[in-house]
Amino acid sequence: MTPPAELFLPLRWYQWPRTPAPGFAGGVIMPSGLSRDELLRRIVRQGTRSAYPRRVLFDPQLYLCEIDVERSRKVAANLETYPWFTDSPAPPLVSGPTAGKSRATARKDWKENRKKSLHTRWRRSTPSADIAVESAVRAAVEFQQQLGVERLILPAPMTRSISTSGAVEGLWADIGLREAARLGQRETAAVTLALSDHLFVASRGDADRAVGVLLDTITARQPGGVYLILEQANDDAYYPSRSLTVDIVFTMVQGLVEAGIPWVCVGWTGVLGLIALGLGANACVTGWRRSERRFSYRDLEDSRGLAYPAYYSHRLLAELDLRDDLFNATRAGFLSRIEDETPASLDLVAALRRGQKPDAVPAWSPTRSNVPASIEHFNLALGRETLLLQRADLAQRAAIVGGWLAEAEILASDLAAKLAERHDRTELKHQTIWRSAFERIK
Repeated sequence: MTPPAELFLPLRWYQWPRTPAPGFAGGVIMPSGLSRDELLRRIVRQGTRSAYPRRVLFDPQLYLCEIDVERSRKVAANLETYPWFTDSPAPPLVSGPTAGKSRATARKDWKENRKKSLHTRWRRSTPSADIAVESAVRAAVEFQQQLGVERLILPAPMTRSISTSGAVEGLWADIGLREAARLGQRETAAVTLALSDHLFVASRGDADRAVGVLLDTITARQPGGVYLILEQANDDAYYPSRSLTVDIVFTMVQGLVEAGIPWVCVGWTGVLGLIALGLGANACVTGWRRSERRFSYRDLEDSRGLAYPAYYSHRLLAELDLRDDLFNATRAGFLSRIEDETPASLDLVAALRRGQKPDAVPAWSPTRSNVPASIEHFNLALGRETLLLQRADLAQRAAIVGGWLAEAEILASDLAAKLAERHDRTELKHQTIWRSAFERIK
């Protein structure tokens, strides 16, 4: 039986798009984006208004427990409202007018006061004693049961040490699976395997040893699934571009699939997660925003700026910056090779064909925060390609993805020769790295 190939949206703010993108299976709630009380209120308020399928997963994000409160107060203030992050509960949510203030003003003041006193409650360390681990895991799985998720994602800390013995990862997996069994969900529960790319700055031999230890540790317990997370601490690109990092991600996916893990989901890696579906992964999680397509502590800092629109071309497996690069590529004769038509991009492509710049189409004008069309186009394009993979068996999926990578590598090389001066947002190096890693693994 061919395993599913599914695409999930990250729901950092529990905001389901109004227009469903075919190919998306559902969403993964990220507690870093909103407090527990706000999440529960939005779930009740939204009800069934969204046209998306109501398949929901919840990532406990315990791997964020070491976040720097001084740099990421907004995120930490949300996380601390979930009981597996702090020993002391957050102050209760203000639910109505107080002391002459409107409800909106009272809630704003409540949030600001929480941020100011956060350092007194945030431990910034991973629970290590068995009883503390059990308490955190139990809180996380019981909350997911309350939400009615279709599959438990078990919490786990980030693995950063190249010399890991697997003991910590095994402890969290054992306790998590025991708690899942208590709730009658042992067969489908997914163990979180969160890896920092700090693991991959050492030699290839050391990295391979660590990967082998982690694979043995997790697969020996035969969980119902594995939720794979990669921290990009040493790579600031939208698209992972360090050869060893990409190799290890693909190796992990292949090892888990070959070990018979029923459900392998790759999160926070953007389009690379879609490529992993060609290696037998069952699902991936990605959105358009940088904080939704990759995991980096930098992207969770309060000082992060606003985004500019960019145009995704699936043939390129990348985006082109709209300020200059897309139009310059069009003038250089590349439009027929990079154009990617979805309902969200039809007007833009038509304008480019007429020789006009992107700013001729207001929805694609390259101004800060003008990103709804970019987001919709990206989601539609990835959903379209996921549907293609869903209709194929495993051998066909590998062939389809291999074809994507081969075309993207050639196109990226040709574009790089013509666009010597280009914005950092137009990334043209990862295509060769991805193709080489994919060919070595498959």
